[in-house]
Amino acid sequence: MAFSNSLLERWRSGAVTYGLWCMTANPTVAEYVATTDVDWVLWDQQHGLVTDGDLAPVFRACIGRGLAPVVRVAANDMTLIGRALDAGAHGVVIPLVDTAADAARAAAACRYPPRGNRSFGPNRVGLVMDTYDPVKLGEVACIVMVETATGLANVGAIAATPGVDAILIGPSDLALGLGLLPDRRPEKHAAAVRRIAEACRANGIAAGIVLGDGETAREHAKLGFQFISCATEIGLMVGGLQRELATARGS
Repeated sequence: MAFSNSLLERWRSGAVTYGLWCMTANPTVAEYVATTDVDWVLWDQQHGLVTDGDLAPVFRACIGRGLAPVVRVAANDMTLIGRALDAGAHGVVIPLVDTAADAARAAAACRYPPRGNRSFGPNRVGLVMDTYDPVKLGEVACIVMVETATGLANVGAIAATPGVDAILIGPSDLALGLGLLPDRRPEKHAAAVRRIAEACRANGIAAGIVLGDGETAREHAKLGFQFISCATEIGLMVGGLQRELATARGS
């Protein structure tokens, strides 16, 4: 069966995709998560405990499930991006993209010449995607993060950069960049979020945001966001345990 990237297909059709954000990389957890109807799972190499060697084992749980594996790499670095894609990621999130030049560098790292400068060594990814065609292997989602005041100022140019498929908002970093506390998000923050979403819409790319609960995720879907994290595996585990302990203890 020919490979198709469900993330890109759904975004281009106007659909919303909901995902789980993982700070750890346990293959068994990935297998159970894959039995749900979640659209994508992201494994975080920037702030999480996820190594390059962890990626292939957790990605295996996604095969045949219509579930897109995504990686947030640690930096806008050609080698880091290439290694995540060579492991089989359908999309790569690149943090701290502040300018159109930053965005162009990220997009180039996701595709082979002449569209980019990705190095050709598709060992595992060629097996998983059932092709060694550089064009088909380049059908991956380049997702850049706008999370600083500089990035916000340049968001129009970033969104217009060829090869960028989505912009993801890191709300806490964006708050810090606006001189706010990470967990304090007044109208100034909400206006910045709307501005980023509008830039994405104007340029025909997906808008994304990192959130931690389904209710807030649904609200942002109504605002036009298509790439939405609605939970973390740590949050679900700890929150669920705290809730059940409180029930058991009658508190």
